[in-house]
Amino acid sequence: MNFMEFAQKMSIKNILLLLDRKNKDYIKIMQGMMTVGFSNDSNMKMTKLSGKDYKILKMTLKNNPEEIEEIAF
Repeated sequence: MNFMEFAQKMSIKNILLLLDRKNKDYIKIMQGMMTVGFSNDSNMKMTKLSGKDYKILKMTLKNNPEEIEEIAF
């Protein structure tokens, strides 16, 4: 199921993505996520969970289903 469609059906306004900074594909994943609409969270740029540092990316969803376009990776 497309997570953006699911989020809209559940009336979710924001999606937060935690990206492990030590992931070998960190830059590639971050660029891909920013391409589809994620951006740096201005309130909290990083967090630490269980001893790992995570970059926080945020996407604010609008209630317009026509804006969702499926992109194949």
